[in-house]
Amino acid sequence: MIYLVTAKQELFPNERYSIIDVKQSLKLLEGFTKHIVQFDTETMGLDPHLDAALTFQFGNIEETIQIVVDVTTIDPRNYKEVLETYFIIGQNLLFDCKVCFKFGIIIKRLWDCMVAEQLKYLGYPNFMVGAPKEIIMEYSRVVEECDNWDDMNAKQRAAYLAATAPVVSDFIKNDSGVGLKALCKRYLNEYMSKEIRGQIIYRGLDTEVIEYAAGDVKPLYRIMQAQLAIFRQFNMVQAVKVECEFVPCCAYYEWCGVHMNVELWQEKMRKDREKRDKALSALNDFVVAFGNSKFIENDTQLDLFNPEPPKPKSNINWNSPKQVIPFLTLLGFNCRGIDKKTKEEKDSLDASVLAPQRHVNPEFYDIYLAYTEAQKVCSTYGQNYLNAINPVTGRLHTTFRQLGTDTGRLACGSQAQNTSLAKLKGLPQTKQKDPEKKCAYPQLQNLPADEITRASFCSEKGHTWISVDYCGQESVLMADFSQDQAMMDVFLKGEDMHSTVAYMIYPDEISRETPIKDIKKLHKHLRQEAKGPEFCFAYGGNDSTLVSQY
Repeated sequence: MIYLVTAKQELFPNERYSIIDVKQSLKLLEGFTKHIVQFDTETMGLDPHLDAALTFQFGNIEETIQIVVDVTTIDPRNYKEVLETYFIIGQNLLFDCKVCFKFGIIIKRLWDCMVAEQLKYLGYPNFMVGAPKEIIMEYSRVVEECDNWDDMNAKQRAAYLAATAPVVSDFIKNDSGVGLKALCKRYLNEYMSKEIRGQIIYRGLDTEVIEYAAGDVKPLYRIMQAQLAIFRQFNMVQAVKVECEFVPCCAYYEWCGVHMNVELWQEKMRKDREKRDKALSALNDFVVAFGNSKFIENDTQLDLFNPEPPKPKSNINWNSPKQVIPFLTLLGFNCRGIDKKTKEEKDSLDASVLAPQRHVNPEFYDIYLAYTEAQKVCSTYGQNYLNAINPVTGRLHTTFRQLGTDTGRLACGSQAQNTSLAKLKGLPQTKQKDPEKKCAYPQLQNLPADEITRASFCSEKGHTWISVDYCGQESVLMADFSQDQAMMDVFLKGEDMHSTVAYMIYPDEISRETPIKDIKKLHKHLRQEAKGPEFCFAYGGNDSTLVSQY
């Protein structure tokens, strides 16, 4: 039975739901078995600071009661005690936690079906999440028997699968992933339509939306039970418990955001542009000195005020691969590489292609590398960060993916435009390449380590900034799992692994008399560089990776 809690008046009874008041809804919630509630929210957008909440919905585990609360007319804080004391089952509860924060409600005990599924399939390719054994085996057979699979791009592979393995193709299109629709099909063999979800923003709270909201809190308990049985089988209950406990923490990071010193960031941008322009000037001077007329522009026309003819200048647009590649080819660089996405061979200026060829022309390579690195900093860490500051909070907010990587590491940032914030700031609401127009979710985990960049993120007046980090977390885990005696000895002696590796691989740069404990202070950049070789083999690299990249 669906119940609607709203202050709006309806002239006629609705056969598809019954209207009750807050007191009646709380009475129903009191009777929920074991104080377990299936919970979800619907909103008018994806930014909880800017977009209004539309409904809170609750369902019992027997699936006999679904309560949809119209929070545009009913204060959701009426349900604060329920949400903070009951055990909550949901799907992508990180978002719902943020919506609750808006009303001072803190969900503490929960099971997130989406997070549990991500943990279960950690390391799987996204398109194979949820695949039964027969699908995996059929996909593997098709790939193994295809002579040119590695040469195909994504569209070609999809077409090939559709023609040779339609069952696999159909699974990838319709049933893979960790969305609620996929979980209902996977565990319950039930079809759930999500068509209404994209219409809520303009439909509002009509009968179909109320039914859709109620439907989202019916199957969650059954899905949880099916997932829990699998985690028990593999002795992983503690692991999923830890991940679910982390959901409110991750939501809190997103909700709070981080304060930025705008003036300092603007000063950083100015210095970054100066560095880029200096490198650009050096590049152009190299081209002129090289002397090939194809890449030089000569303006021989005089004017009244400058009787001396202008100096020759480079005509290369260094941001255009089509213009840069011919010049590099002339210098002797081989620019052919394999596209990471399409797997097709093509001309490339990627560092993995050029770095092994530095010896071809070290002078040019160093200048070009300085420019590309400076240009990347300008385009990646510039105005787009200022665009992402939310005027409601005065802070910069991003998104975190708790289990979005093969290694299980936390990841953050997204190139998708924050449409609500972009609209408010008069910026395009679609995905943008132009950093000046980007209003996306910026990367906050891998910021440049220079002082001015890090100093731009600071505490507000009256607050304290606390910086905490694990000491060599991944290295400690590697030593423990591998039981490598040399690695264990480093930690048992209380030494730093990154500094030890730097000492081993940079004998010319680091004096043999330098104590390991002083390397972090004396050779900070070399210690940072040593992390790549240190983790190379642990993350799937080989000797070729080591030589080509490091």
